[in-house]
Amino acid sequence: GNPLVENGVLQGYSTFGNRNTLSLNGTLNAGGVLDLIAPKIDSRGEVIVQDFKQSNGKVTSAAINAISGLNRVARDGTVQASQQMPTALDSYYLGSMQAGRINIINTAQGSGVKLAGSLNAGDELKVKAYDIRSESRVDDASSNKNGGDNYQNYRGGIYVNDRSSSQTLTRTELKGKNISLVADNHAHLTATDIRGEDITLKGGKLTLDGQQLKQTQGHTDDRWFYSWQYDVTREREQLQQAGSTVAASGSAKLISTQEDVKLLGANVSADRALSVKAARDVHLAGLVEKDKSSERGYQRNHTSSLRTGRWSNSDESESLKASELRSEGELTLKAGRNVSTQGAKVHAQRDLTIDADNQIQVGVQKTANAKAVRDDKTSWGGIGGGDNKNNSNRREISHASELT
Repeated sequence: GNPLVENGVLQGYSTFGNRNTLSLNGTLNAGGVLDLIAPKIDSRGEVIVQDFKQSNGKVTSAAINAISGLNRVARDGTVQASQQMPTALDSYYLGSMQAGRINIINTAQGSGVKLAGSLNAGDELKVKAYDIRSESRVDDASSNKNGGDNYQNYRGGIYVNDRSSSQTLTRTELKGKNISLVADNHAHLTATDIRGEDITLKGGKLTLDGQQLKQTQGHTDDRWFYSWQYDVTREREQLQQAGSTVAASGSAKLISTQEDVKLLGANVSADRALSVKAARDVHLAGLVEKDKSSERGYQRNHTSSLRTGRWSNSDESESLKASELRSEGELTLKAGRNVSTQGAKVHAQRDLTIDADNQIQVGVQKTANAKAVRDDKTSWGGIGGGDNKNNSNRREISHASELT
């Protein structure tokens, strides 16, 4: 921001009349109070602020004030006036920040704050914007390797291939003593860990959900020699869910002021009290994880019985990553319309209160296991008969909600 100086004394900063971006990369170390003020902030590095001891012995506590939008800001970080931008301008905090207090604000209507990385405050951690979006980073890796004995000629051939792909998650972590995330429109936290003493998550609508991770493995082994052939391919795919976690050593409050609170595969705990309050609906449900494996193949004149034909089989199993709410004290679910739970686990050591102006729906969430087998192989050119199997089955499992 541009400095505002009166009578030779710095009064504050102004970002009126510009659309500049303050970009931070690498490592930034500072002492005392660090003010980051710009219409847009893009922080992708490491920012560390420590207490600063002045020459008179007085200690200035470590603090970060990151204020984006068109504002006039006082020296103490207070926003004195704001102007609205003609278009949305999000700010990004994708690295790490560490200080005694961290205060992140975007005053631009329709603009948001994007979080991914680590925010670690010894005392207060506050984030305020029109939208707050927190996600963890997904990294992809893959391999594809052919066998060393692969060959093809007029008499026969071998083709062996091994392949895999994987996704790993670097979780976003928010830590502090008192944590407050307030969004005028939507606070959406995906695969995010929040740990503190007193935690408040608030939005026009509030969503805590998970990140799906996919792992695959594949193996192909095809061989033939004159009239003999044996081909087989095996595949496996795992879909895993990494949910969001909120852990408060004091109290936790999850609030929507206009629409719904949705917790999908989320784990929320509080040592003193836990409350979830929605202007419309409170919805608790789980996330489904899957494990799929398959084998398909073809053989011709295989073994002494000259077995010939195709076959395939597949297995698929699902499991549920349920939403869990636990309080060592009181736990309250309150909705302006409906409270619904699907396969959720809700437990209070003391009083459990569920209050809905319309309906309370305590339901189940279903997962399924499926198996399919097809075998069209015959022996001795069909003279010896064949398997001719074509079977499939599917079984559903209902996961009941637990409210205690």
